[in-house]
Amino acid sequence: MNTKLDGSSASQPISDLMPPVFNARMVVSGASFTLFSYVVMRLLNLMITVLLARTLAPEGMGILAGALLAIEILDSIRDFGMRDALIYHRGSSSLHTTAFIMVMGISFLQCAGLLIFCWLHWGITSEIAEILPYLSLLFPLNALGTVQEALTQKRLQLFRRGLSDVINGLSKLIVTAGLLAAGYGVWSLVYGLLFAAFARTFYLSCVTRWQLGWPSFKDVASLTRYGRHIALMDILVPIRNRIDQLVILYFLGTAALGPYYIAARIPEIAVTGINTVLTRLLFPSFVIVANDKARLAETYLVGLRYSSSAMLPASVGIALTADLSVPIMFGEEWLSSVTLLQILALSGIPLTLGWAVGDVFKANGRPHVLTLITILEAVAATLLVLSGMALSRSIEMVALAMFTSECIGTYVRFVIVKRDLSIRFSQLVSSVLPSLLSCVGMAAAVVVFRQFFQFGTVLEFAGCILIGGISYCILLLVLDRSFRDDLVKLRTGVLQ
Repeated sequence: MNTKLDGSSASQPISDLMPPVFNARMVVSGASFTLFSYVVMRLLNLMITVLLARTLAPEGMGILAGALLAIEILDSIRDFGMRDALIYHRGSSSLHTTAFIMVMGISFLQCAGLLIFCWLHWGITSEIAEILPYLSLLFPLNALGTVQEALTQKRLQLFRRGLSDVINGLSKLIVTAGLLAAGYGVWSLVYGLLFAAFARTFYLSCVTRWQLGWPSFKDVASLTRYGRHIALMDILVPIRNRIDQLVILYFLGTAALGPYYIAARIPEIAVTGINTVLTRLLFPSFVIVANDKARLAETYLVGLRYSSSAMLPASVGIALTADLSVPIMFGEEWLSSVTLLQILALSGIPLTLGWAVGDVFKANGRPHVLTLITILEAVAATLLVLSGMALSRSIEMVALAMFTSECIGTYVRFVIVKRDLSIRFSQLVSSVLPSLLSCVGMAAAVVVFRQFFQFGTVLEFAGCILIGGISYCILLLVLDRSFRDDLVKLRTGVLQ
């Protein structure tokens, strides 16, 4: 039994309440819809980015990127770790109400802090300062649905959780596209974000059975003890992930940030987003088996194998076809983003390999370990990015610095989780090696295809996707016997 962070018996982890074995068909079905809803949502977000890029100049995209950067950093403390704390602790009306009040209080402080920041004009342009007060309304709108979001994830109601994201993306696309057509420019996305946040929160409130009760000071202590580590990590992660854009904005301005933002947006949609969705399944699943170290290690390795098989080809594929995808989606004026996209897409490989380690430490009640790892990663990323900017003042060097920091972070995560779960290095390698080898074969097939078959840009891009996808799937089925066995078991209903 894990030692509880609050030292009490009132807050037991959900693993004490769940059966030791759960039906894999149910989980796979929910995970499949989660992945489907993610793909739909990310395609909608990609369409929004394409519309903005084809309507706005790089300067306008830089203004939007700067405003969204400020919002994302402040939004990192939106729930002060309450969402993960609610998943970890046994639910009750007082616990949920306490978390809701705390989250709403934090959201109002965020609004006030951002308004003061805009009034002082600290390091931001007047255009960004004009947008930020309106975007500050996102804080209370999102906070209103935090408890409902945590409950759907805790109960593994992945259909509802995924549908909320689809509603968010579709609402944002409709409003943004309509306002762009009406000539609202950068304000189109501002109003689209606000409407989408309201629509998502309204849906979650309708489908989640939860009512306000009386708060409890005891619950404040329990939630805070667990959530403070998650909150600190949530603050550090955006800094670590966005230090490159912050440095570019400060030293080179919004005109340079625009192309970099476009390049970073594609791997963020295709790689980081899917990893975030996988966490919705992996974290509750790790919590269920957290009291059994051997089962937790086994579940982690399975999660690593499947996340790698899904995400590594996406990273490699984006890098291979960057020179085709950028002009097709965004236009010829964004060709300066091609090299950046290739570098940032490959950063998705180490990012994916180290991702699930964080869910392991959150699940076994040791989020402070993840906090320490994230601090090291944030420091490494900051030093590398600042060094790259000082040496060359080149955005390509900044992208390389981010790739290097991701590799360092993944190595540290592997070393720690290997020791903590008593996993052999050979087990880690065997979990990801089939996917890596399949990606090498896929890359070779795409390179050969592009050398000998010259078509128009669109047809060549489509052919690369087709050839790459087919070759990767064939190679993975040949190289990964466990993957084949699992497919057979799922088909026959044996897997439990």
